[in-house]
Amino acid sequence: MPWCPKCKMEYREGITVCADCGAALIEELKEKEEQIAILLTQKEELAERFHGFLEYSGISDAVFGFIQETGEYSVSVPASKEKEAKRLYTGVYLAEIEKELESAANEEACKEDPETEEGLSDEPLGFDSEEEEKGSQKAASVYVKKEDKYKDFSSTAWTFLVVGIAGLIFTILNIIGYFSIFANPVSYTAALIMFLLCIAVSISSFRSAKKAKSEIAEENRFTDAVKGWMEENILERDLCSVQDASVSDEINFLNKINFIKNAVTEHFGEMDEAFLDEITEEFYNSRFEN
Repeated sequence: MPWCPKCKMEYREGITVCADCGAALIEELKEKEEQIAILLTQKEELAERFHGFLEYSGISDAVFGFIQETGEYSVSVPASKEKEAKRLYTGVYLAEIEKELESAANEEACKEDPETEEGLSDEPLGFDSEEEEKGSQKAASVYVKKEDKYKDFSSTAWTFLVVGIAGLIFTILNIIGYFSIFANPVSYTAALIMFLLCIAVSISSFRSAKKAKSEIAEENRFTDAVKGWMEENILERDLCSVQDASVSDEINFLNKINFIKNAVTEHFGEMDEAFLDEITEEFYNSRFEN
């Protein structure tokens, strides 16, 4: 009786095409060779790509299927071709793992260093930065102190370092046979890559923490200088000059804050907008709010 080489379904005589996948039916083999599942995944695209890669590599009797009970897609090959298929699978699987880990590392790097994101200034505090186009507004952002950045980077660095080292030790013990958690070379190779990447992220975070730590003293010095200048030069009578009884309290507050910001930038030059917002509002609330 004819049967489908992909779906492994038998049909009655006279039928030439599989109703499920459209593949041409073949005559049933006298002895069906055992099929070994090489890939089980919930990603249909990955399974299809691997199945096509096997066929391209000469394993034309690879079978693509879907397991209804688990919701997984499978790619299996005859037992006689298991070794060759696993060799091909290793390359495809590790490429997929590396791509996902690289993406995760990039996201973590952006999360750790918000100053590198688009729209934020990389200029050091107290130095002039290039003026933005007239009429445009700067994106609102929250200023993160160098001291807080240092703490965040250090915490991230130690966390990834501990996870990376512990994971490497665990994986190596598995390789030498002390454990048997990872059943094949593909699994523990992927684990090694993942934990090595954790250590790489840790090293990068340590470098960022070191840089942030070196900038703490300069930031504190500049912050104290700005606060000291405001204490001496921003007086209540100056803010009364921008008070307008015809507008709301909210508008008057913004006018006063803008007055302070303009005075500070006129004396110290352009600086990080988020830093300027935070230091002026903090000064106003502590000095004039009551």
